[in-house]
Amino acid sequence: MSNVTTFDPKSILANSKQLNPQHLEYTKHEIIQRFGNPQQAIHIDQACVDIEGVKYDRPFILPIYNAQLELIQCAVLAD
Repeated sequence: MSNVTTFDPKSILANSKQLNPQHLEYTKHEIIQRFGNPQQAIHIDQACVDIEGVKYDRPFILPIYNAQLELIQCAVLAD
């Protein structure tokens, strides 16, 4: 029996914090510090995310769209 929880990508984005490039918190995030500023809004999960035993602290949540621009899933990105 699997202990897997699936989440709707829309609810993941709705429950994340959206930051604009003008936010000080945005420019101080580890990913922005490492890779630079994409000059667009980003989504950050304010919690510690656990995926199959790997913990991510305040990860970026990247929306993934299909060819019809429908949100199909989210990716988690952490430094």
